[in-house]
Amino acid sequence: MYVNFGGFVPISTVDWRGRAACTVFLRGCPARCFYCHNVAIQNGKDLRDADEILDMIRSSRKIAGAVVFSGGEPTFQGPVLIHLASAARDMGFSIGLHTNGMFPRVIETLLDQHLVDMIALDIKTTWERYDDLLGAAAVDAVKESLAICKRAKAD
Repeated sequence: MYVNFGGFVPISTVDWRGRAACTVFLRGCPARCFYCHNVAIQNGKDLRDADEILDMIRSSRKIAGAVVFSGGEPTFQGPVLIHLASAARDMGFSIGLHTNGMFPRVIETLLDQHLVDMIALDIKTTWERYDDLLGAAAVDAVKESLAICKRAKAD
């Protein structure tokens, strides 16, 4: 399995409040937020074997107890994200997710399979302004993701 890789931070104390985590950035995002701080990984390709990414995660085990998947939009690569989260869970990591909520089925799958402990759902603007920023389909997807998170009582 190949990952469209965006980057790796071996230790972060800002991506999950109160936790030391490594952060995996997955490339690609359908949103084009004008204020995006990761615009360099919205597009493009850097295909890596999933085992290479898992080796990076494993290398952080001595100092980090968690993995945060971010992006881009990590749920944009749903099957890859689920695979990486499952393998990281098997290594004993807690799993965090930074997401814009545009792919609620992926979030639901992660929660149903107990593959995520923390979700940082980035609500980009007021519901009324989503159409202008990301389009009508985005607001419905994000609302659904928010409802899924509330039902799961995810952090």
